[in-house]
Amino acid sequence: ILKKAPLFKRIKGAFICVSGHHKNIFFKCAMKPVAAFFTTMGVKFKDELYFSGVESLGDIKNIKCALEKAYKLGAKLAGEK
Repeated sequence: ILKKAPLFKRIKGAFICVSGHHKNIFFKCAMKPVAAFFTTMGVKFKDELYFSGVESLGDIKNIKCALEKAYKLGAKLAGEK
């Protein structure tokens, strides 16, 4: 099994993370297992977005440009070859 090529060799990925805390101290820790997962699956890591202060459903709308940044990131991933 270890000698086989990754299943998703050509897939690009990004990590979008939100936290209820107003400090960014947890994002670095959250990225480590995501990076390990991407590596294991053969996903090429392209970008990351972090948003703090998201406590409840809809709070992300109160963060200036958050949805726009996420949309642009998705479009970028979809458009890259």
